[in-house]
Amino acid sequence: MYLQWLIDLAGDAVVLAAGGLLIGMLFGACAQSSKFCLRSAVIEFSHALPGSKFAI
Repeated sequence: MYLQWLIDLAGDAVVLAAGGLLIGMLFGACAQSSKFCLRSAVIEFSHALPGSKFAI
């Protein structure tokens, strides 16, 4: 595969940890910039009042 050389160089645990960190940072940045809050969206949806937190 494409990342086999990286896994051979650093090991499985390091590559998986780095991948998880990268995905988490990307998700966090996207969630922060869109101001999406799952808890607030669920509350707004349950009250049938879609507002700013239910933007997606």
